[in-house]
Amino acid sequence: MADVVGSTPLYERFGDDAALQQVSDCLDAMRAIVAQHGDDFIYSKGDDVLSLFESPEMALRAVCQISQQLTKGPLSARIGLHFGAVIRARAAVFGDVVNVTARLSSTANPGRC
Repeated sequence: MADVVGSTPLYERFGDDAALQQVSDCLDAMRAIVAQHGDDFIYSKGDDVLSLFESPEMALRAVCQISQQLTKGPLSARIGLHFGAVIRARAAVFGDVVNVTARLSSTANPGRC
């Protein structure tokens, strides 16, 4: 799970349209990186992203690439990783893995891999 950091100041400084474009570009870049690693972009809600990976190694590679790419602009991300079984239902994922990952991303330092 990744949470984009720095979007609020963008909205305040540049206005809704310009900030939304930058956040959207950031989310699109994350989606492309996840796809590049052959994995599943589950959803994006606001500026949060949830993705599933086939292996911890693939997830770590994607996270490092996302972190490196986001250092080039005004946005960064808090990213949490965890592994284990998930429940897929109603076009979403559930379970302890998802909950732990969300807690980890909320406490992560932005821009760190």
